[in-house]
Formats: sequence, structure tokens, C-alpha cells
Amino acid sequence: MTECTWVKGRRPARPLAERFWEKVQKSDGCWIWKASVLDSGYGTINLYRGNRKTFYAHRIAWELTHGPIPDGLLVLHKCDVRSCVRPDHLRLGDQKDNAADMVRRGRHRYGAARGQTTKMPERQEGDIRCGWTKRRGGAPIPLAQRFWEKVQKGDDCWLWMGVTLKNGYGTISQLVSYGKRKTVYAHRVSWELENGPITGGLFVLHKCDVRACVRPSHLFLGGHQDNSDDKIRKGRYRRGDSGRGEKNACAKLANYQVRVIMALLGAGKSGRAIAEHYGISDSTVSLIKRGKHYSDVTRPVI
Repeated sequence: MTECTWVKGRRPARPLAERFWEKVQKSDGCWIWKASVLDSGYGTINLYRGNRKTFYAHRIAWELTHGPIPDGLLVLHKCDVRSCVRPDHLRLGDQKDNAADMVRRGRHRYGAARGQTTKMPERQEGDIRCGWTKRRGGAPIPLAQRFWEKVQKGDDCWLWMGVTLKNGYGTISQLVSYGKRKTVYAHRVSWELENGPITGGLFVLHKCDVRACVRPSHLFLGGHQDNSDDKIRKGRYRRGDSGRGEKNACAKLANYQVRVIMALLGAGKSGRAIAEHYGISDSTVSLIKRGKHYSDVTRPVI
């Protein structure tokens, strides 16, 4: 993986292995990817391999441990936790292995085989408040049954295996009235199934800081201020102290790098060359030059 060992970007370039593993929460079970996660549940990371591209995190974990992946092979999960990047939970396989894996784990899109029938379960009193749903080609089932079959329970976190948003939170559709349904967060449903309805506009917060976790003992209720305090305590508050310059969590440049860019521009260096070096766009360099971006940074005296 020599072609992507170093990555330009947020301040300053660091080895890929260092940047990758700091985004992983390690435990005795799965190692969970804490950065960007697709709706499918797979983690992603941006790398430079000739140009900036997005790669699956579990593939990069395999390459960092075992080297390049041969052409035509996929990286499959033994644990069936899509956000897991623990190398010994991964294996190589081809498209046929992947399809067989999906069928074995019940994740084939077309559900039950042709002609297969399902006995309709008896309605339980506790199932009414959380609604019912109906599988394609199957019979209605209680939400509790449908919910917990999508959860992988471990010694630590219980991970949601269903639909996952880009922010890492799991979701599930819930029937609220006849013919109407809505999408709700999986961890909120977990709390309600265990403790009853959530009242007073409260949030369900994570003690473990694993957004895909739905283990009831890892959850607690809190208000808006509790949620904000929790984000700051866990280092996930996006705007920092003022949200300007390098204090903004989305900033790609530190203040000292902006001063270097201004010095390079003053020395006649082209904006395109500077943009390529720092992994930013030409327009960003132009806005810095005109004082539109990072205007609070003191300009060097040329």
C-alpha cells in the first residue's frame, strides 16, 4: 500500500496507519469504525491514490495488516458487523462467496424462497404500542421480534445490523397507524422496548459513544443540554469555541498553514500548485488570498 501511505489534508500529512486506527474503537469483540459510515453500515475513509477517492474501511484494515487485495476478491466479515474493521474478523472471498454469505445470514434481498409460508404469530399486548409491520412475502410480526433479530449481541455493545445512517445511527420503520409508518432511531426503539415510552421531549444518549449500539444498559435519557454537554465531553462538538479558522471541526488547514500559503503566494507560487500540495481546491486558495477565508489569521509580512 505504498501508494497511499501518506495522505494530504487536514494538518499536516500523517501515515495512513496512524490516521486509520485512531478512528477505531477497539474492544474484546469487534473493532468499530467511528468515522464516516454509509447507509449500508459500512465505514469509509478518503485516501489519495493518484487522486482523492473513498474506500471501504474494512478493506483498508485488511490491506494494512495483510497487504494488497488480489484482483477480483472481496473482503468479507466473519462477524457480520459491517462497521467492524478488526483484521481477524475479516476474510477474503469472491462474488460467489459473498452471495452465499448473504443467503446464509438471511440478508438476501428477495426474502423467503418461492413457496415458503410463514405462520402468523399471536398478537401480544405489549406489541400494540410499538406497532406491527409486514415483511415482503411474509406475515405481520411484532416490532420487538423484528427489532431484536437485527441486533448482534456481544459481551460489550449490542450492534444494530439493519439500516444505518451516514452519521452511524441505526434506523427502523415503525407502523404508527393503519397504512402509515415512520422511520425512527433504533436506539430509541430499544429504550422503549425495555423501559416504556419516552416522554417530555427527552433524548436517548449513549454511555458507550457507539452510535450503532442498542444495548439498553448502554443508554440513558437526557435533555437538550445533556446532549450538548455529552458531545463536548466526548470531543464531538463541531464548532469548537468559536467555529472560526482552525477551531472549526471542518477546517482543513491550521492557522500556521494559512500563513505559509500566504507567504508562498507572495513569493509567486501558483495557486494550483499550493492547492495540490495541501489537498484543497483552487478556489479555497483564491479565497484565502483575498481574505475571504481564514480572515482572522494574521497575514505574514512579505
